[in-house]
Amino acid sequence: MIKVMIDPGHAPGNVNKGPTGYYEYEGVWKISAYLKEILQGKGVQADFTRTWEQDPELYVRGQKAKGYDLFISEHTNANDGKTRGVEVFYDYSKPQDKIFAEKLAGDVAAVMVNPSRGAKTRVYTENGKIYNYYGVMRGAAATDCKHILLIESGFHDNAVDEAFLKLDENLKKIAQAQAEVILEMLGVNDMTVQEAEKIVQERAGLDDNTMQYLRFYRYGEALLLKLAEALKQ
Repeated sequence: MIKVMIDPGHAPGNVNKGPTGYYEYEGVWKISAYLKEILQGKGVQADFTRTWEQDPELYVRGQKAKGYDLFISEHTNANDGKTRGVEVFYDYSKPQDKIFAEKLAGDVAAVMVNPSRGAKTRVYTENGKIYNYYGVMRGAAATDCKHILLIESGFHDNAVDEAFLKLDENLKKIAQAQAEVILEMLGVNDMTVQEAEKIVQERAGLDDNTMQYLRFYRYGEALLLKLAEALKQ
């Protein structure tokens, strides 16, 4: 099964907020929850690095990416009250992820109707070795996680971006845009596992026992999706 670890940035009590009442930890928790729901609906295992009350250290959050196909840390940004836009940071040691980080930034920016600030890396050097700047990304990079991203969905200290982020329906749109890129990145199509099971059983003529075996097979869901896609051709 394809697995995504979602990191809802910060935690209750964090002071990052907009000028008229938006709090970053609340907004990104909602985005994370919507994203999790969408991914699960596509047969992807999606988990959080924390519960609502917890506030693990950044590196510890990242370490929870072990065994996952993708780690994404959810944030909104702040600067000077004038800056707008969406930017996505990717692990400097995974340059192949730049194209998807660019698409993620662009698609979320299109939803928010603000500028895409693109795909970026942020690093520092210590004792001659390069490290990702963000603690969550360093923690994730120390695991076997295949893809590591940190997204800043708008600037909450900007009045226009904040107004967008204060509406739950808009947060759902952000999550949907993110999910579509993540699914493409991980090679997951739009078919649900349940839809795939029906196609495979009907077109391949498999009996219930065989279908049950596929469901319990470790990689059964991914296999069913691939088989169904092939049988649809």
